[in-house]
Parts: sequence; C-alpha cells; structure tokens
Amino acid sequence: QFFCGKMQEFKQQISLTRSAPMWQVCLNLMGRSKGEPTVPDGEVVNYKEYMQKFREEKNERQLCSMNVLRLWLACYFGDFDTAQTVLEETEKFPSYSVALFGVVRYTF
Repeated sequence: QFFCGKMQEFKQQISLTRSAPMWQVCLNLMGRSKGEPTVPDGEVVNYKEYMQKFREEKNERQLCSMNVLRLWLACYFGDFDTAQTVLEETEKFPSYSVALFGVVRYTF
C-alpha cells in the first residue's frame, strides 16, 4: 500500500498499473474482494475498467498478467473450472505467458 501510494505520488503510472493488481490479489486473499474472490476487483482495482483499458490499448502483456493473477486466485480458492477457463484465455498470449513463469505452477 505504501509503495503504491508513492508510485501515485511520483506519477509512476506504469509501475502502479503493474503493482496495483497484485495488491488487490492480496486483499482478495484476505477476504476483501468486491465480489467473487477469484477476480482481482475491489478497493484498489476495478477489474472491468482495467481489462477494458488493456483491450483498448492492445496491451497483451497486461491482459496476460491479469489472467495469471485470476488463475492464481482461482487455484487458491479451489475454483478449478474458472482456473481452466482462465488458463485457456491465457494461452491466447503465448509470447507473454511463457515469460510469466507463474503459469508453470498450474500446468503440471
């Protein structure tokens, strides 16, 4: 929270855009999600707005990153149907999903 505040204070928007979703994942794990705990949406991140922005920008790296975070949450909360769906969505970005080693954890 402190570091995201500093990123905002110093107008480090790219770093904030990459860090805020992970902060929201932590909040979800603490039971502080806006709705479904498997979606990084709540106090810090508006999931729909983030995804819409990334789609408009054609920002595949961030789309993939958000999917990986959803994949983590789905697995942590035992929602394996959602995990399968999100994994299939993530596979649409092969050049980025290979670089995000977190995907490997759930493909064994």
